[in-house]
Amino acid sequence: MIPLRIEATNIGAVPHVDIDLSNINLASICGPNGVGKSTIFTIAPVFALFGETKNSCGMDNMVRLGTQEMDSTLEFEHRGEIYRVIRTRSTKGKGKTTLELQRLIEDPELSARKWDSLSGTTTWETEDKIKELLNLDAETFLASSMILQGKANEFTSKPAGQRKAILAQILGLEIYDRLLEKAKEKERAVNIELEKAKAKLSELDTRLVAKPAVESERAVCLDEISRIEAEIQSKESELRQARDRVRQLEIKQQRARELDRQIDTLWTEIEQKESEKSEHGDKLVRAQKILDSEAQILSKSNEHEQVKQRITVLQTKQPRLSELDIQERQIRGELVKIESQLTTTSQQVTKTETILACQSELEQAVNEFNLLGADIERLDKLAETFRIQELNAIQKKAAWEKKDTEIENRAKELNDQISGLKKKVEMLGNSGCINPENAQCRFLADAQDAKKKLPDLEKELASIDGSQIQPYWEEYQNAKRSVEELKYDPLQHKQSKERLNFLRPKVEQAAQLDSKQELLQNLKQQKSQAEEQKGQILDRIKGFQAERIKLVEELKPLTELEARLPKLAQWAQVKDQLPAARGMVAVTNETIAKLKTEIELKRKTAYQLGNEKNEIDRWVDNLPTELGGIADLEENLGTLRKELTDYSTRAGVIDAQLKSLEKDEEERRQIKDQIIPLAKDLVRWQTLVKAYGRDGIPALIIENAVPELERIANEILGQMSKGEHSLRFETQRDLKSRAGVKETLDIIVSDWIGDRPYETFSGGEQLRIDFAIRFALAELLARRAGSRVEWLTIDEGLGSQDAVHRGLVLEAIKSVADRFRKVLVITHIEEAQAVFEQQIYLEPGEDGVRVKLAA
Repeated sequence: MIPLRIEATNIGAVPHVDIDLSNINLASICGPNGVGKSTIFTIAPVFALFGETKNSCGMDNMVRLGTQEMDSTLEFEHRGEIYRVIRTRSTKGKGKTTLELQRLIEDPELSARKWDSLSGTTTWETEDKIKELLNLDAETFLASSMILQGKANEFTSKPAGQRKAILAQILGLEIYDRLLEKAKEKERAVNIELEKAKAKLSELDTRLVAKPAVESERAVCLDEISRIEAEIQSKESELRQARDRVRQLEIKQQRARELDRQIDTLWTEIEQKESEKSEHGDKLVRAQKILDSEAQILSKSNEHEQVKQRITVLQTKQPRLSELDIQERQIRGELVKIESQLTTTSQQVTKTETILACQSELEQAVNEFNLLGADIERLDKLAETFRIQELNAIQKKAAWEKKDTEIENRAKELNDQISGLKKKVEMLGNSGCINPENAQCRFLADAQDAKKKLPDLEKELASIDGSQIQPYWEEYQNAKRSVEELKYDPLQHKQSKERLNFLRPKVEQAAQLDSKQELLQNLKQQKSQAEEQKGQILDRIKGFQAERIKLVEELKPLTELEARLPKLAQWAQVKDQLPAARGMVAVTNETIAKLKTEIELKRKTAYQLGNEKNEIDRWVDNLPTELGGIADLEENLGTLRKELTDYSTRAGVIDAQLKSLEKDEEERRQIKDQIIPLAKDLVRWQTLVKAYGRDGIPALIIENAVPELERIANEILGQMSKGEHSLRFETQRDLKSRAGVKETLDIIVSDWIGDRPYETFSGGEQLRIDFAIRFALAELLARRAGSRVEWLTIDEGLGSQDAVHRGLVLEAIKSVADRFRKVLVITHIEEAQAVFEQQIYLEPGEDGVRVKLAA
């Protein structure tokens, strides 16, 4: 992978920068502190490819202060093709990230090149595609292609176990992990299939053991079936003969039932004829009785007509009685009205006479009413003035209390703000920053702003005192005194109004005294007229009552006559039956004689049919015996048929078992043929699992790569240390707690003292070792066909070296530069910058970072 162009906007402190690296091979990155050298060449590419940020802080914290969006674009060459990755981040709303992976391709239609999208449907899918393309994740990419500021030991400082894992990933050995998993899956699948086949084979063998016994049982079943079928044929012949005899007896039995029915019908008809004869006899008796009472019937019928006429005359007088009741109720209603009017008039006369008797008292009430009216008018005006002055005093008090509350709340608010600002100012001293007054981070910028605001707030708090409240207090006291000076008594005012309301009805009565005398005369005249009308009404009521008594006396016989009429009506009805009774006597005698003849004939027929039935019953008595014999035969046949069914069913089951066993034999032959290839497949997959495992091909590759890595690192380290140091890698270590070895990647360094672990050397010595191993790793990758990162960035990696060793490191960098396609060294040391023929100068500008290339 070779970077061709880096573009970044609003990342960290960088507003915008666009750098073309296509012609850069070995260059130093120069510029003042804070211009963004490390951000542009280390953070921006890693953010674009993997979404990683500085020190793993949140992406939103990397957006430049005062902006809401940042983006990073990296164009690079990889395996002969050019790709572009664009990642953006917005802090608007809930925040949003976008990621694009593109490849530069030829467009035949336009005869030009264009960017073709390789992105997935989500950001996660696109990141996975980038990792798959580069065959690296962020950690491995950083460890193999960048020596960051303060992280020159990114690879060597890892624990020994992690070093070996990182080296394996750099060498592309994770493909063997995937192959190992697939081989294990295949091994498990084949092993499961083989075990299933073995289990099935054992199951089939168990079932096939029973085949001879099943065949012997089938022969016994067939013999029994033949015996039972012969016995069934014999029993069925006997049953047919017995059923023929029973059918003959059942025919006779049916005839006997028919004779019973006919006999029952005859006796029923005889009973009906006897009943009919009896009914005609009763009719004859009733008709003769009517004829015997003919004279009495005619007398009672005449009496019925006389009573009916008298009832009609009396019923015509009944409505007058109801009319009298209605008229009396009406006149009594008028009497009630007259009496009510008379009572009301009498009360008015009494009331008027009482008022005329109190004339002097009412005149005194009028004088008191006039005096109170003038005094209440004065009190009303005083009450209005009192209400205005009291409202003013309430408003003044509210203004005084409001101002007092505002001043108290403002003082509390200022105290709280001052306390918070002091805590923020204390953070400046505790931040550990070299120059906290000029720091650009948000955390310290907020503390600096608090320090500026603190004096103004303390000054405002000191200016708050009680003098601002005094004018409001004095205005409230003056308004209160004005209310008290009015000397207004609300109780006295209320009592005066109540007395005035009490006198008002009397005043109104006094105004009406002149008209009361004339009213009294009219009322007395009305009373006299009402008494006269009452007397006339009482006379009319007496006339109605006399007429009513007379009518009641005349209507007394009506009830007794109405009670006699229904009884006499019965005799009138019987009178109408006399002609019919004479005709019925003649006809009924003839009908009774005919019925006697029919009854005798039917009784004779019934006796003849009874004799025939008795003869048939003697034959039918043998039917239960015949039916019992049939039942026994059917029961025997049922038993035999059940035995036949059981044996037939068993024979069918045995045939099915034999067919199933034949299928089992065929299946056993097939499984036997499958087991041998499956066993061979299992051996092959077990071999591959061992080959792809940790102790297989990956271990061989690492064992072969480590000597080459060790050789390249020693060449570079010897050049940097003038031959004072050399190193070796140990891939295994003896276990202390038990027998065996542990996989590791220890770094053992040799000098004039002897062999020591890498971790025991000083910082400057470790840095040279770090560079040597880093360069060796990069060159090792360049020689392999896996993940080729032909780009090396060194960020401030020379500060801990003295002048002599710094020169050696610089020479080492230049000596290994031809092993990479691109080497970039970020440094603020001028003598180090001058060593490189190509320099990239970065300067802050109005629209972003200006870039100058020098060669």
